[in-house]
Amino acid sequence: MPTLGLTASIAATGQVTSLSGKVRNLVNVFSYEHTAGPLDSNWPLNLIQQFEAVVWSQVTALLSSSYFGNQYHVYTDPHLTPPAPYTFGVGVGGAVAGDRLPLSFAVSVHVRSGLRGRNYRGTKRYGPVPDSHYSADELTAAGLAAWQAAAATFLSALTSPAADVWKPVVLSRDLSASGPPASYVGAALTSVEVVPAIGNSRHRKERTVLHEVIPQHGI
Repeated sequence: MPTLGLTASIAATGQVTSLSGKVRNLVNVFSYEHTAGPLDSNWPLNLIQQFEAVVWSQVTALLSSSYFGNQYHVYTDPHLTPPAPYTFGVGVGGAVAGDRLPLSFAVSVHVRSGLRGRNYRGTKRYGPVPDSHYSADELTAAGLAAWQAAAATFLSALTSPAADVWKPVVLSRDLSASGPPASYVGAALTSVEVVPAIGNSRHRKERTVLHEVIPQHGI
């Protein structure tokens, strides 16, 4: 099995108020292998700052403004067993004003390494999707182009001011072990593909609240 060095997973958390008024928590996870640098005591904060500037801010720029950034959690446990050892700040919120699609509608991005098998590929889903990016069950041409540009940043290595280098990977949580010591199985992320059709993220489905109209007597 292809093993990795120290790998950190970033869980970017946020919140959206559903149609029923309930606050829903959303989590998106990215994993990076440390490949060079001193790894000093500030490495988690430095990693988050680079991740937000290079990657996550490009994604949130395309989310509905109903999305509110919450916190970033950094895990060195490949199974992301809570609580996270490092937690930082308030994440970036969505930037696109106007109506949004239901939370179960999501932009899907396939992520792949150079290896075959389900442990070395995956799909990421992002929302809430602005209504302006959607037409006839697909992303608009402009929306697709914007998401392709954002997804391209997933391939970017992150370099901190302390010269720590983190490269994006597809981490297999099934094959990795928490330890101690932790062992990481996966491979370098080599390609991303934005799916034009809007996907269905069933676990984010919102309940629809129906308000019954009761007529007054004599009407």
